[in-house]
Amino acid sequence: MCRNHRAYSRPLLRRRRLFCVVWLALGLIVHPPGRAETVLPGEPLADHEKGPGMIDTWQAMEAREAAGEGRPEGTITIVPNMPIDLPAGPPEELEGASPFGTAEPGLGIEAPTLVFNFRGPNLFDSGSIPPDTMGAVGPNHFMVVINGNVSIYNKSNGARLSSVSLANFWAGVFSFGPFDPRVLYDQHSGRWVTMAADGTSPGFSNILLAVSATSDPRSSWFKTKFLASTGVDAGRWCDYPTLGVSSTGIFVAGNMFGATVRVTVWAIDKAPLIGSPPSLGTVTAFRSISTGFTLQPAHTYGLPTAEYIASASGSGQIRIYTVTGPLTGPTFTDTGVAGVPGYGAPPDAPANGSTTPIDTGDGRLMMSVYRDGNLWTCHAVAFGGRAACRWYAINPATRTLVQSGIVSDPARAYFYPSIMVNSQGHAVMGFSGVAPTEFVGCYYTGRLASDPSGFMDAPELLKAGEASYTITDGAGRNRWGDYSYTTLDPTDELTLWTVQEYAASPANTWGTWIGVLQPVVSFEQRMYFTDHAISEKIRRARLDGTAVQTLVITTLPIGIALDLAESKMYWVERSVSEILRATLTGTSIETLYGAPGFRKGLAISPADAKMYWTDTTNLVIQRANLDGSDVETLVNTSPDSPNGIALDLVSGKMYFTVFGAADRIQRANLDGSGVEDLVTANLSNPEDLALDLIAGQFYWADSGTQTIRRANLDGSNVQTLVSAGLSQPRGMALNVDAGKMYWTDSGNDTIKRADLSGANIQTLISTGLALNERIALDTSNHWIAADGGWSNGANWTNANPPVNGSNDPAIIDAPGTYTVTGPATPITIGFLGVGSPAGGSPALALSTTLTTRGGVRVIAGGRLAVSGNAALPGGPVGVDGRLELADAAVLEITNRLRIGDTLDLVGSAACTVG
Repeated sequence: MCRNHRAYSRPLLRRRRLFCVVWLALGLIVHPPGRAETVLPGEPLADHEKGPGMIDTWQAMEAREAAGEGRPEGTITIVPNMPIDLPAGPPEELEGASPFGTAEPGLGIEAPTLVFNFRGPNLFDSGSIPPDTMGAVGPNHFMVVINGNVSIYNKSNGARLSSVSLANFWAGVFSFGPFDPRVLYDQHSGRWVTMAADGTSPGFSNILLAVSATSDPRSSWFKTKFLASTGVDAGRWCDYPTLGVSSTGIFVAGNMFGATVRVTVWAIDKAPLIGSPPSLGTVTAFRSISTGFTLQPAHTYGLPTAEYIASASGSGQIRIYTVTGPLTGPTFTDTGVAGVPGYGAPPDAPANGSTTPIDTGDGRLMMSVYRDGNLWTCHAVAFGGRAACRWYAINPATRTLVQSGIVSDPARAYFYPSIMVNSQGHAVMGFSGVAPTEFVGCYYTGRLASDPSGFMDAPELLKAGEASYTITDGAGRNRWGDYSYTTLDPTDELTLWTVQEYAASPANTWGTWIGVLQPVVSFEQRMYFTDHAISEKIRRARLDGTAVQTLVITTLPIGIALDLAESKMYWVERSVSEILRATLTGTSIETLYGAPGFRKGLAISPADAKMYWTDTTNLVIQRANLDGSDVETLVNTSPDSPNGIALDLVSGKMYFTVFGAADRIQRANLDGSGVEDLVTANLSNPEDLALDLIAGQFYWADSGTQTIRRANLDGSNVQTLVSAGLSQPRGMALNVDAGKMYWTDSGNDTIKRADLSGANIQTLISTGLALNERIALDTSNHWIAADGGWSNGANWTNANPPVNGSNDPAIIDAPGTYTVTGPATPITIGFLGVGSPAGGSPALALSTTLTTRGGVRVIAGGRLAVSGNAALPGGPVGVDGRLELADAAVLEITNRLRIGDTLDLVGSAACTVG
């Protein structure tokens, strides 16, 4: 293998010869921008070129580690890296004058907030240089996979739970020794995916591939490999492999070194790898790619029609490739280049005490991520005589640069960047940085989706360097990197994590540091709906019908409900008689419940962690825990079928529609008792219904009479609101705060809205729909929610008197700090705001703005309700959601709560909110 072992005994490092060839001329062919698309033939790997694979448990890996297997003590491994000479960029003064932004101090709008950070593995854990810094975040863990080491951390407190050598992780699979590893958490399947190179120079390489059995990286892993040095790549060896995932595939690209240097991309069908039992299915190789170097397959969010791959392709060009079609027979296309500002390879970076400047790389792209139509990527470039970090957002379908920027400093060099974007379009980039008077440290920056094009905030220090660093390889390079990674938390798709390298102590020791970052969270209101167009799917859009996204491709979805507390959506599938859930972005799909029947209506109660549904085949209404356990039958509607369902959690009631011999709308207590008829006349197949608790009314769609109607909560005062232009209206949802109702018009394949009175009807979506069924709205994230008062008032202290002398602890009058003094378990805090001044009538709900950080989370269940029939002047503001804070949290009221006031939260210690 092309690497150098050094005897290692602190503080002495004894050199030995490096058996590597440093490639300075790679034969990279740069084609002009106007070049037509090129389709490259694929070569499926034969069975004898693929390993059989094996199941390995984390416990077995730990046992090998405890037995002393793995890296020999007292050695350092220098991992190979073959550089490329990039063409020189344009003069720097022209580059600096480009219309795209830079990030000099003071130019940004607002940096992301560092809410948590902790130490990662270091040289003593790894025994290799450079580390190839790589990590990913999952539901409960942060996993670091670097040269020589694999470590798993508790993501809630940064505690290292386990650590094994990279050789122990890959034991039983590798032939020569694993290096250049990468890891991703695949949000589509809820599995971890990791990969490494295995080979020797010259002439032989494998790609190692492993997929976890569950979302817990300490579960078992399916490990396998396939031959890289075969076909036209026979005699070449693979360096710097890269990794991407999509909903259906895993993608690896590698630089293949031989008499000439070319790139190979492997497209891997993911389904067999996550099947039971797992296996390595179709692997298709696309070889002899000469138009790029270090191709970066995207970590793909959403369901685009292609897997996008990016590469630096000469100054002023980013080349875009696609893999399309089923992964059992995919197509690889070189689509051409996107024009970007010119760039050149970054110069090395002088550092305090380093006798050789820090190697900053060669200008290749570091990673790529696809989200919402844009491909984001970054690399280090030359700028102002120093290394700087250039980032891009590119529309890969049109090969158009959307925006670009440079993060630079007049004195400090920045290098080995990685970038990630969250579900709201906010981005974070992490990187290393150093000035001649500094030790190498870790930095981060970020931008909000609303920031000016091309701008990021001034870099912030994540971890300061601690000592000088000089460890050169056989080519005289003071190696660093070779990459870093910034990753997105799958539990909320908002929080961003980055793992970066810094110069640790003692001297000539690298370390890694992990930071958890939260941009300011904005709450974009959306509608979610089920649709049967072409292929059945769950989709979402803004409340005005724009920005339609496909979240899940599934089979006959009908009912849908949202749990905004946990950022989850639930739906029922008719064809398989199941209830499923996923994140609000359609990832981490779980099957919760399945039994014979045709479930249709669905509702969620976050307060008691229950879901309710109607079963039109078995003629019952049932409920269960949110994980599908403890199923209860509440109401039997025989001989007719229940359809839509809605919950009034304040009064403890459920409302439901019934169709059959006697169409009707009924309500009952949440336990199914006390069933009563509300509306029985002039109904013909009543469908979905929705509640307006402020006005004391419910609305429903009736597909037989082709109407939208409403009545008081007791069933009186029935009104027809819309009767013209409808064809099978089915789904029904309300945005009471905006005074709007929404419905799906299944016969017309549209989604519409109108005022709550039925006036001002608008068609929001009219294309791409077919038999659209139910709809749910996310309108409440921007509200402070509560359930009618402090539910645990005795656990809170307040030195300020209640409003108007009242003893009701639910009313807050003056500024103050409210601290948990009760049990350590999370408690639910209800909240009542103050209505308008005495003698007035509250025309608006109490509009509060909340930003959360750290351990404080908002459980939003609806909106603030206004009641005018209370003892307080103008009436209090009632509530139907809640906040949940842990024991150490502090609730700080910065102003008397009035209409339009702001409520800030302050968490414990370093977790500042607001």
